[in-house]
Amino acid sequence: MITTASTPSKFKPYTRQSIVTARQWEWLTPELQEAVQVVSHVLPFRTNAYVMDELIDWKRVPDDPIYRLTFPHRDMLPAQEYEQLRELVLYKKDDAAIARLVHDIRMRMNPHPAGQMTHNVPRVNDAPLKGLQHKYL
Repeated sequence: MITTASTPSKFKPYTRQSIVTARQWEWLTPELQEAVQVVSHVLPFRTNAYVMDELIDWKRVPDDPIYRLTFPHRDMLPAQEYEQLRELVLYKKDDAAIARLVHDIRMRMNPHPAGQMTHNVPRVNDAPLKGLQHKYL
């Protein structure tokens, strides 16, 4: 049996700005597209062609587990914060206002980034769980 090695495809990353060029972008509903564009201002988003071409079952989106782990979702932000950010991103397009709101949201999610080992330690029955850390509360 003769086999030929296929040439690996070039690494192609996707971010909030470039995801709209991926062929799979059209397969998402307008609501899912909006959520990616809005939430990714707060929670950085990056994937690549391999994940999109090989790992995500696009027939199962938005419930596909790899999609859930990779793409931002509306429910990652409280409803009021999502709506405020949505208004700025989609309609007002005010970069300074977006930056201020994103900063405020991030500070509420992780209020003291410099105190990672003291402020973000989970507790059970008021006792710290050593070796664990909450990234976002």
